[in-house]
Amino acid sequence: MNRSVLFFILKAIASCAIIAVIAFSIDIDSTLARIGEVSTLAVCLALLLGQVQIVLVALRWIAILRAIGADLPFVPSVRVTYIGSFFNQTLPSSMGGDIYRMYLAYKFGIPLARSITSVLLERVLTVIGLLLLILFGLPSLLRDPQAADVETALPFVGLLSVGALAGVIGLMAFNRFSGRWTRFRIVRALNELSGDMSLLLTPPRRILAPLGIMLVSLFNLMAMMWVLSRGLGMDLSPGVVFVLFPLILLASAVPISVGGWGVREGAAVAALGLVGVPAEPAFALSVLFGLMGVVGSLPGGLIWLLSGDTRRPSLDKAEAAAKPDAPEPASR
Repeated sequence: MNRSVLFFILKAIASCAIIAVIAFSIDIDSTLARIGEVSTLAVCLALLLGQVQIVLVALRWIAILRAIGADLPFVPSVRVTYIGSFFNQTLPSSMGGDIYRMYLAYKFGIPLARSITSVLLERVLTVIGLLLLILFGLPSLLRDPQAADVETALPFVGLLSVGALAGVIGLMAFNRFSGRWTRFRIVRALNELSGDMSLLLTPPRRILAPLGIMLVSLFNLMAMMWVLSRGLGMDLSPGVVFVLFPLILLASAVPISVGGWGVREGAAVAALGLVGVPAEPAFALSVLFGLMGVVGSLPGGLIWLLSGDTRRPSLDKAEAAAKPDAPEPASR
């Protein structure tokens, strides 16, 4: 059996198993009824914020590319981001959409190494941005009288913060200590990423634009979740929005399920349960958020079909084509 097929089956089993465990432990009829009662206004506003998110992701990607010495025009960037978003929602792993973005950026004339590292750096900055939101909102959450149990999550937040800081420092320093191992492909790739991370962070002002757009895009995601929570009749404090919502998103990024399904629902029930939210509305909120992501990414599928290039991308073939004796891809 093909390894990617096996991974997909295992992730699908994980998603279905987690959702089934939650569904059997809650009143599923009242949960579905709650979802069906969400106002049309809330759904439309959430979908609109989802489209704004696509544009913000494209802008932050452009900012990262420019910071590391590459450039992608706005319209192609939005097109590629839409397609990447579509495949993030429809492929077994969220990295599937990222691979399409790397490949299509290369096809638009961005050097392959820059295409790959720019998307990976965006992932790194997303984690940093989510942690900043958590640290920003933590004092407000700790003052919330309904959040007495949140203190149990503080060691986890601290571990995440220290791990992220150590990871950034380690990544920046990687290419200084990897000289003897460069015969390995993974080491050469990490060297490229390390060099671009250093380029992004030095001087510090270079990261201001990417990080600023990153934070705006995360605020937009938090607003999307908040709108859906209000549509479900939930009254959540700012601390919950800026601490627990980012924790849910961080958990859903762990690549052990299909598109984050199951893991996100489990994280939502666990995290929101810390502030007294029953499992039914927490589960409903997570499902609604996932559905908004799927529906909002559908234009990316249409753009991909109309592009005429529906071949499966191969970074290996792109790498071979990018060698000095091969012609450069035509810029569109």
